[in-house]
Amino acid sequence: MTLSFVLTGDPLPLIRQDYRLYHQYQPAIRSPLPFPLYTLWGEQEEECNQKMQDWVNYSHIFAGSKAYPGDHFYWYHCLSKVATDISAIVRLSANQQMLGIKPCRF
Repeated sequence: MTLSFVLTGDPLPLIRQDYRLYHQYQPAIRSPLPFPLYTLWGEQEEECNQKMQDWVNYSHIFAGSKAYPGDHFYWYHCLSKVATDISAIVRLSANQQMLGIKPCRF
């Protein structure tokens, strides 16, 4: 997809396809991920609270979860805070891995 299409094309077919994929997606059952997992989400997004809690089942090391004010695009309104939090999470995880420490919850 080109930038000119995004700017001048009809976005509705793409949006419809996104929703179709979202509603038809059936995840395969797999082993939990072997690395730390941390979720970020917008607390006003409907149904998101339970779905975020379910992520604990997808990693042997679920490091935690953080809700931000807002909906699906929460990060748009608090980009600096989200970027700072992600940097801290990555830094702590990298330090723990270098030291051979089992990652802790954030």
